[in-house]
Amino acid sequence: MWKVLDRLKPMYRVPLVLVHMETIPTRQVARMLGVPLNTVLSWLHRGRKLFEREMWQYATENDLVGESGRR
Repeated sequence: MWKVLDRLKPMYRVPLVLVHMETIPTRQVARMLGVPLNTVLSWLHRGRKLFEREMWQYATENDLVGESGRR
């Protein structure tokens, strides 16, 4: 999972890690990063989508997905 996270730009990776792995509230993350709450929410949304796409790519590249799971 960390290899996939490393593929993301820091603007997406940092909020994802802080909110979903460190369980820091989104409002607090916004204050920590010095950006509006809606910006963090946007980064989280885009980051989740990018993470999902990168996970599929990583799984495909490393033969971790069977034929039935391939898109």
